[in-house]
Amino acid sequence: MDQFYDLRKSTSGLIAEFRSLATDCDSKPVEIVCDIITKYTDSTGMSPLRLNGNQPALREHRLDDKLIIAYMTAAKAHCVSRKLDLSYNKLTDDGAVVIANMLKDDHSLVELNLTFNDFTARGAEAIFLALRINTTLEHLHLSNNRIGNDGLMKLAAMLQVNDTISFVDIDSTDCVRISMYPCS
Repeated sequence: MDQFYDLRKSTSGLIAEFRSLATDCDSKPVEIVCDIITKYTDSTGMSPLRLNGNQPALREHRLDDKLIIAYMTAAKAHCVSRKLDLSYNKLTDDGAVVIANMLKDDHSLVELNLTFNDFTARGAEAIFLALRINTTLEHLHLSNNRIGNDGLMKLAAMLQVNDTISFVDIDSTDCVRISMYPCS
């Protein structure tokens, strides 16, 4: 029960800080995100906090960089979930850089879903550099972003030093398929 109370306290703190940081954003998606966070009741934090843009509530109000920056800044101080789903949004390289900065200091997130966003090798590189020092993230979903071969090479370099990550989804990321496999 104490763990659930702490989560509710973190949830209310997250919502308050998110609202204060998102004052220059469209109010409709801000309220939708706050509603989703309010309804998130997993006291273990092990089910994903789903802020994915393909769910009915967000389909017409997908999160853009400004909203994701506000959310990630607030989430740094108020952890409510160990799994975060930001798929199907409008995240670009700028938003990916903010996520990377959060990952440098994060010690709780074990799964991050960034599938079907709009960042490139630059955003992916920022995330991969952060994951060189992050020791908690285990699963990373990047499919359908435009990370290309340059991004793939940065991923390979990160995986040389990060032994925590056990799964990375890079399907449909503009990578040449042959470059994903070692030469024999």
